[in-house]
Amino acid sequence: MSQFATVFSFVALLISVLALYSYQWVTFLPQLSIETLYHMGKIRAGIAIVATMLAVAGWWLVPDNAHLIQLLLVVALIPFSGFFAAKRVLVAVDSPRHVQAGAVPLSAGAMVLGIDLDGMDSDGTAHAWAVETLLPHHLVNDEVDRRPVVATW
Repeated sequence: MSQFATVFSFVALLISVLALYSYQWVTFLPQLSIETLYHMGKIRAGIAIVATMLAVAGWWLVPDNAHLIQLLLVVALIPFSGFFAAKRVLVAVDSPRHVQAGAVPLSAGAMVLGIDLDGMDSDGTAHAWAVETLLPHHLVNDEVDRRPVVATW
């Protein structure tokens, strides 16, 4: 019985830790599709129920301090599932500072993400953002020719 209790408690703890990163599952398993994120609340609730039931079963089979601690850890981790959601992790750059292209100190191999709303002209409808800027944030909220745009990486 103690083997089952240990397995139940370990799986419950593992599921609880994986639930912390539930919003990143789509990144690692693209087969889940972006639609999974729309149902993440229900998925997280199901994960919490399964993890709690496994941890309780482990403690019920072998009611010792080790299994009680694992049960308490699982219960403590439940509110944090989804803590690393994109809205908390990815902080957008709002209203970035604009400078002329020639005044930007970029290396020869630097990459940029750009947009030109009206084609190849220089009337202020073109903007570019250095990928170095996008990497830590992944989002830039900007305005090009008085039109809102979002640059994302």
